[in-house]
Amino acid sequence: METILIVDDSITILDMLTLTLQKNNYRVISASGGQEGLKQLNGQKIDLIIADLYMPEPNGIEFTKIIKSNPEYKTTPVILLTTESDREYKMRAKAAGAAGWITKPFLPEKLINAVKTVLK
Repeated sequence: METILIVDDSITILDMLTLTLQKNNYRVISASGGQEGLKQLNGQKIDLIIADLYMPEPNGIEFTKIIKSNPEYKTTPVILLTTESDREYKMRAKAAGAAGWITKPFLPEKLINAVKTVLK
């Protein structure tokens, strides 16, 4: 079973993501912000990280840069979740190492398709 770390400061989004991913047979670890998300990277195997772009310290792009600088998680794909659809943000996310981008609100099927695509 693949493990996905989800990081978002919205409890509602965390709950929705957790439910959707667990229904599709993924193991989920959740964190309610960037600092808590970084604490979850304690050597355990994480197959994918889904992080909010706009969350408190660090934000999603900074969070991605930190993860990509950690040799243990350097190859772990990161999908950023956001209400932002501006191309500039997408380019910054990609430059930081993000593998994908999902715009909120999202359909559960779109989320699962994105997860499956990134985990191939």
